[in-house]
Amino acid sequence: MKRFSLVQQVLGQCYCRLQPSAIHGIGVFAIRNIPRGTNPFGLLARYARPGYVRITQDELDALPNGLARIIRTLFVPTDGTMYLPTSGTNLVHLLAYLNHSDEPNLRTRDGWNFFTCRRIREGEELTVDYHSYGAGELLPKR
Repeated sequence: MKRFSLVQQVLGQCYCRLQPSAIHGIGVFAIRNIPRGTNPFGLLARYARPGYVRITQDELDALPNGLARIIRTLFVPTDGTMYLPTSGTNLVHLLAYLNHSDEPNLRTRDGWNFFTCRRIREGEELTVDYHSYGAGELLPKR
């Protein structure tokens, strides 16, 4: 594939960026309109080293404090189990920054693949219901 075609293909699949969120800390925001039914993170699977590895609570507790803290900050347990991308902590997927909403604009069944529920407008924050993939325990108690 010629370089120009590759650049067009890669940039044509870029939908999001990180920026401060009114919901919590950092969030994922649309940099252009995203059609309904789109996986805005599909490019990650193509270019990042694929796969995840399960880490137990004991293994996490045995890590140096700084590393354990960053893992707990960046990655969400799914159904009580922590999975780390095989790309490590130096390449963090944007989906790690998705914030919770009771009225989300993304849906997931597995916590790995996210799809838009409707068209998302440029500048809108992308959100997901943490309960939909077992991460509801991360929400503050009401």
